[in-house]
Amino acid sequence: MWLAVVLAAVAVALVVPLGPGSLALLSAFAALQLGYTLGLKHVVLVDVFAIAALFVVRATAGAVAVEVPISPWLYLCTGLLALFLALGKRRAEHVLVESRETPGRRVLDGYTVPLIDQFVSIVASATIVAYALYTFTAHDSKALMITIPYVVFGIFRYLLLLHRQVAGEEPEQVLLRDLPILTAVSAWAVTCAVVLALD
Repeated sequence: MWLAVVLAAVAVALVVPLGPGSLALLSAFAALQLGYTLGLKHVVLVDVFAIAALFVVRATAGAVAVEVPISPWLYLCTGLLALFLALGKRRAEHVLVESRETPGRRVLDGYTVPLIDQFVSIVASATIVAYALYTFTAHDSKALMITIPYVVFGIFRYLLLLHRQVAGEEPEQVLLRDLPILTAVSAWAVTCAVVLALD
């Protein structure tokens, strides 16, 4: 309890010099996190949308803190990707519960694997489309379009692991340990850096 209070005080002290925008985003993040902990995580669909919203608030806070304008398309991509990973996590948890390998959280009673698969397919498609539209509008040269295959490959690879190995329960482990995904992310980052440097 006291540790949480101390950490909250430190966070506020660090954010206040960044301005009212950052402080407002910190408050929004804390309120949303508290809401998720106290009840939103038990509400079907609201749970995964809350997780996605937390990621968007983080991305917005980062942009505001460094005073760098970010395209609204990137906020959309961030939210959709977070929603994709959250749904994948729910799917993996559901599969494990059905196989009786682990006790399940209450919200899983409102989901089925086929339903989650439909949601995942929709969100994966929307993520690819949103990123593609971002690359069309981000710069005059349109050169960022060449990074689209990396994003498509990364999403497809994650889906493959999700269905073959039920790997989505800990998405951060997949993103940090899977060599093909790491390669795609590295290639995407390098390509983006080169395109932006030449633009």
